[in-house]
Amino acid sequence: MGLSASQAKLLSITARLSDNELRSQTITSAKMALANQTTEASKKYIDALNSTKFTYSTYDLDGNKTYVPLTGSQLTTYGELKNQYGIINTNGQILVSETDAANYTSSANLEEFLTKYGIERIDSGKTQTVTNPEYAEAYEEWKTLYDQWVADEPQQSDYTKEVTGTDTALYQTFIDASDKCYKHAIDGRAECYLHVLSHMIDLTVEQGGMFGWTFVGYPKEKTTSTGDQVNIADAFGSYIHGDGKTGQMQAVSDAIKYGYNGKTVYAAEDPDDTLTEDSSKAEQLLSNYYYNEDGEKVLKTLEQKCIDLYYVVANYGSLGLNYSRDLIPALESFQEDMSLAFTQLIPDEEAYNNAYAEWSLKKPTLDVPQTIEEIIYKYNDAEKAQWYINLWHRMNGPSEEKDGTITTSEVTTTEENGEYVTTKTETTSKRWDILEDGLMNSEEWLKYALESGTVSLERVNYAEETNSEETGLLDAEWTSIVYSSATDISEETDEAAIAVAEAEYEQRTKEIEAKDTQYDNMLKLLDTEHSALQTEYESVKGVISKNIERTLKIYSA
Repeated sequence: MGLSASQAKLLSITARLSDNELRSQTITSAKMALANQTTEASKKYIDALNSTKFTYSTYDLDGNKTYVPLTGSQLTTYGELKNQYGIINTNGQILVSETDAANYTSSANLEEFLTKYGIERIDSGKTQTVTNPEYAEAYEEWKTLYDQWVADEPQQSDYTKEVTGTDTALYQTFIDASDKCYKHAIDGRAECYLHVLSHMIDLTVEQGGMFGWTFVGYPKEKTTSTGDQVNIADAFGSYIHGDGKTGQMQAVSDAIKYGYNGKTVYAAEDPDDTLTEDSSKAEQLLSNYYYNEDGEKVLKTLEQKCIDLYYVVANYGSLGLNYSRDLIPALESFQEDMSLAFTQLIPDEEAYNNAYAEWSLKKPTLDVPQTIEEIIYKYNDAEKAQWYINLWHRMNGPSEEKDGTITTSEVTTTEENGEYVTTKTETTSKRWDILEDGLMNSEEWLKYALESGTVSLERVNYAEETNSEETGLLDAEWTSIVYSSATDISEETDEAAIAVAEAEYEQRTKEIEAKDTQYDNMLKLLDTEHSALQTEYESVKGVISKNIERTLKIYSA
């Protein structure tokens, strides 16, 4: 073999060795990939061993218990001897099938809704006494009116009238206390009436002393309506004739000073009064009127009238008045005027009785009866009717007429410009929503939704029977329940899924093992081929070395 041929052969063997090593690496990588596939197949099988499913148990008419995969349809579709469940979303709405939603939407009331399911309502020919649905609202309105009516009841104390004259108690006190002094004055002893006037103007006494009383604070300086000063003195011992009568004048004096029945006491009005701005001082002092700073003619207070009269009695001579002609008539007139000075409040029976009679006629009446008689209906299929009546009320509320919405209120308080503003927001939403048929029939979706809390369950519980002998219906209430607490819902190992996963695992394992064996055989062939190529490579390499050695000898000779 020539040198060139040997070198070409060596290069060819080297290329084949490199290709052999690359193929070996590729097969080794493929074997490693098979190991990953084995792990993946094993994990899938293990997952299947740990997998569970929800089942739902029901009873047939023979009492046999059956188990079916739990789906929304199985849970909510009517069936005999089944518990009734509702699937509730996070908004509190019941999720219903497309069919139930369509039946509700196209029904105006409960009766039409039941008809959609082949349920007929039949008149039983009997009636029952039930609470009038209109009574509660009517009662609240009536109660408000009644409470107000009671609060408006006339009170005797609110109906009084004022009386004047000789029958008033304070006038009788005045007459009783002043009688002897008045008679003495009529008989010519004018100073005796000064006792009466001084005690009326400002009496302050304490029990004791020579006549049974001690007078405190005298003399007292007063001013007449004409601007004259007068001392209301003790007036010769200043007691009223008549045993123990002085003290009675305290009530009269207090009324004049502080008011009577809450009002200032004035002198009696006199339509015949002739006072003018040109009248004499005596006429001004004896009048029941005077001119104020604005030049208006106004009525004197009784206190001012007493002060002026006191001044007249004490100074009638200097005023040019005659005792018999002028002074005695003035005292007589004053005595008569005193009957009009003090008013007295007494019960006004007539006004009270009239008001009470009018109030009694306004008593509100409640015309809406608390109970009514209603027809007892029965159904051609009471159990099925019960189911869909329950569904109607969960979707609609308590009314038998269409009212599927619910209103919720939220009150928020915000601060605006330093003031707190309260806002009430009302939101109206449906009591129900649709769960499309695909999800309604998916056991995987319902299992996930229950476990993740996306939905919850409500179950119908029954209380006392209501006319069950007539209608077959029961009192029902939707109550929240945890799915794991429901006795007819159970979680079981998914044997079917395990069987499928096991078969897939075994098949996949066999395929992987066969492929692995194939890869091992290929590696053995490559290894054998690699050994042969390596031997051939060494042989060719030796030939080339000898050829080079021989050639070098020729040229060196």
